[in-house]
Amino acid sequence: MSKPGNFQPSITPLVKLLALFSLLSIIIGTTILSSTAYDLKEQLNSLRSRQVAMTDAVSELREIVPAQRTRMRQALFESINPSYLDQSLLSRYSRALNVLSNASEENMDIASLSMSLQSRGRQINELTAKVNAWFGLKEQVETQAERETLTLKAQAEVETMTGLLRGLNSSHRLQEAVLLFKYRSASSAEQLLLTEEYMALRASAVESSLATALEDILSLEMSINNLSIASTQTQLIDLLNNRVSPTFERLDYAISQIQWQFPNVYNQLSEKSVALKHVLYGDDFHFNQLNVIELGKGGLFNERSSKIDVEIKRQAINLQVEGIFSPLTSLLDRISESVQSETHRLEVQIEQQLSRLSIAILWIGSLTSLIILILAWVISKRVKRQLNTLLESEDRFRSMF
Repeated sequence: MSKPGNFQPSITPLVKLLALFSLLSIIIGTTILSSTAYDLKEQLNSLRSRQVAMTDAVSELREIVPAQRTRMRQALFESINPSYLDQSLLSRYSRALNVLSNASEENMDIASLSMSLQSRGRQINELTAKVNAWFGLKEQVETQAERETLTLKAQAEVETMTGLLRGLNSSHRLQEAVLLFKYRSASSAEQLLLTEEYMALRASAVESSLATALEDILSLEMSINNLSIASTQTQLIDLLNNRVSPTFERLDYAISQIQWQFPNVYNQLSEKSVALKHVLYGDDFHFNQLNVIELGKGGLFNERSSKIDVEIKRQAINLQVEGIFSPLTSLLDRISESVQSETHRLEVQIEQQLSRLSIAILWIGSLTSLIILILAWVISKRVKRQLNTLLESEDRFRSMF
């Protein structure tokens, strides 16, 4: 006959085992899930940080690049040179690129585009220095032009010479009129003398010289006005050699024709002609062996030449600005697309991490539940068997009486 006391010893180890396994399962499961959740949280934070860093860097670049372009165009076209912004813009550009490069180490496309942006950044830095140097040269040329006022001086000399020539022309015509007036009231002998004097006056080259001189002065005035609109060095050289210099030769010759009859006016005109040449050609100008004018120091031609050089440099720098900044727009668009793709990849990676965590939780829970069910089933079988044995023993015991 089985003893009732055998029931508890046979069941107790299994119950203890079930309790111990459940406790261990809870501890191990909690540890594994906590560790996995912590690692996943760190990965999620890292992925989100990279995502935010790349997005912020691209936004920063999209703000900086147009600002740099606008700053250079202001210097080139609006005579505004906010050079104090250069260091700030370049520093922000470099920081944004560094952030983008560090956040996209695993993406070769973004890394390659970042290297292209770094190369553009060096070009922008060099171009900024060129713009500042050009702006300094432009201000120097303009300040010197405003200080010397050569155009006004040239126009003043032309007006003075024009006034002298017109006054001389009026005096010459008045002299002819006086002779004609005397001729009408003179005796025959006097008329003969007046006729000879009038013919000598008409035969002189003064009248034609004065007309030529006035035409040449007008031509010089037009040339001085054209100087301000000459846009190329070729136009400037053509104006110098084919317009101004030949006109001065004709003018000086015409002035020399009045030397004997009007010496005082001749001296004044000669002095003004020399003064005008100095204003136009500069100091210490001379003619070379080919009788071509060699400009001296200063002068309106040199001033205009400097302004043309400034304009040529401006156009060249502007082409460089367009050449550097125009591709940057498409480059930033490509980076934005790559960042969006990388962001999508990171989101997929986050979802995969969460999915793996869910699967791990499911497997651990399922495995734990299965083992507990198996232990419960074993315990249940043991209990059932013990109960059946106990019942049979009681039945036999009762049948004895």
